[in-house]
Amino acid sequence: MITQGGERMMKLWLRHIGTLLPVALLCLGLSSCIYDDGDIADEPDIPADSYMVSFQLLLKSGSTQNHDASSRADDKWGDQDDPDRLEGDGTDNYIDFKTMRIGVYDAAGNLAAKVEDVLPVRIPGTADAISQSERYECIGEMKFVNEQIQKGFPNGNDYKVLVFLNTPGTVSVPATLDAANALTFERIGTNADVENAGGIPMWGFVTTAFTGIKAGERYSLKDIYMLRAMAKVRIEIAEDSKKNNWTITSVRVYNPNSKGYSLPAWNPLSDKATTDLSLANNLHVLDSEPDLDNPEFEKLLPKDALIMYLPEKSNAKDADKCTMDVTVSNGSSQKSGTIHFAKYDDGQPTNSLLNIIRNHYYTFTIECKDNVNALRFKVTIADMQKGGEYVFEYE
Repeated sequence: MITQGGERMMKLWLRHIGTLLPVALLCLGLSSCIYDDGDIADEPDIPADSYMVSFQLLLKSGSTQNHDASSRADDKWGDQDDPDRLEGDGTDNYIDFKTMRIGVYDAAGNLAAKVEDVLPVRIPGTADAISQSERYECIGEMKFVNEQIQKGFPNGNDYKVLVFLNTPGTVSVPATLDAANALTFERIGTNADVENAGGIPMWGFVTTAFTGIKAGERYSLKDIYMLRAMAKVRIEIAEDSKKNNWTITSVRVYNPNSKGYSLPAWNPLSDKATTDLSLANNLHVLDSEPDLDNPEFEKLLPKDALIMYLPEKSNAKDADKCTMDVTVSNGSSQKSGTIHFAKYDDGQPTNSLLNIIRNHYYTFTIECKDNVNALRFKVTIADMQKGGEYVFEYE
């Protein structure tokens, strides 16, 4: 059902982009839409009493540039790409825009306004020097908490604009930043498991004083980069081993967290935008155990690679560190080994444990030698906050 405000917003957008495929918009219930390559119409008239804001929403999704396997189509977020899906490229970029919530918070951390009736428009083919990015143009109307706040807006101080996607508990926009920081989710497993649970929770923000904003005019915010609240883990057979018919036949995960916080640990007083955060230093772990002890993925195997998604985990405590037991076979013989989230040296894990960090991509490559019983491993970690610009490799 389209609300009165949503109907007005839709009219504005249809005038704004002209060739937007309005029938598709209606069919999608305003959950998402896509640009046609036609001309853009003139800026529409905005009601005199409306505070309209626009911004671009971005998800870094490109392949890593420094990884020796970067030519592979699956060496990126979004390797379950479905070109017919409008909400993003596969599990990694899947967005259910019906879950989009946007809050504007004052300097005290209290909700001042919501941005509602948002129509996101996907802009295809956008890229920067480092990576391909999913990009959406968004415009919405600010709805203030009360008349007094609206009369005093803007108040000369900075505001935080927070965007929540695929995040449980945001049927209503959180009333305070403390409440936003306490949002949690429960998701773990393969792409199907995560999508069936509602997708990877995402969050992003910018800071603005709204200097020069006026009712009846559109105000442009800075780009808002979204962070995924889960890590992506890929276990794969090395190319040389695949040629000798080695495949993965069993994977069992020990001591993962099944729950996580939707937001990283951040400082609203000093952090100005999502891009300011260093996720390795903003770990926000919710210690939890999955309903199924030690999840296993045997029903999905055998194959030469397996992808899963995990909430953040601190591996500092050796007793409950997350590990993965893997079994491989070439049809005539079988080998087993344990994968550690750790730095590797000469194919074996060291005592330098690695945390499982949100928005990072961990690739564990297994080398199987016919005449050697022990498996050899290497791990590659890509920080997808920068679209894979930073890659760490241990072997």
